[in-house]
Amino acid sequence: MTPYEKILGTLSSCTMTQRALFTCACAERAHAVVAAIAEPITIEFSRAALEKAWNSVYSPVSLRSTHEELVELPEAGIDDSNDPKYYVMRALGLIADALCAANDEPDDVAASAAGGALDLASDLAHVSGEPTLPDLESAAQLDTLAALQMSETPPTMEELRRIGRDAGEALARAADVVSRGA
Repeated sequence: MTPYEKILGTLSSCTMTQRALFTCACAERAHAVVAAIAEPITIEFSRAALEKAWNSVYSPVSLRSTHEELVELPEAGIDDSNDPKYYVMRALGLIADALCAANDEPDDVAASAAGGALDLASDLAHVSGEPTLPDLESAAQLDTLAALQMSETPPTMEELRRIGRDAGEALARAADVVSRGA
């Protein structure tokens, strides 16, 4: 069984809240790519959008307008994989997933975020020469799921952020290498 298959199997037994927190954690790690490459306005807005997603898991508010603004950011439309900002676009997609998950939208958003985060890590590993990225991301996802399922009370946002810190820092380093190579 691949790590991704194990992640999907574990996600299938998670509650809606656990899936939303998992999706936010995937987006949190991916935000390191945004912070390393994006324009300041994108960094600021996407950070605020991600905070709204985290906070909305427990205190639901409509995030539709935030989602609409997110997809209008300068990097959101970049589809040229030779442009380093392409990886920002992909990370913004994970933040969009977090906004959807926090709004109790389709259940498959967590699975999409898991696959998207693994694909982003794999692609960054390929172009940056950082071969451990997919393993770090897989481990962060599995550790996040374990933390979500181990206790009766869910871990805090800070605990979930801490679980993925190594993977997020590695993604940031890889994104920096990619942006300097452009």
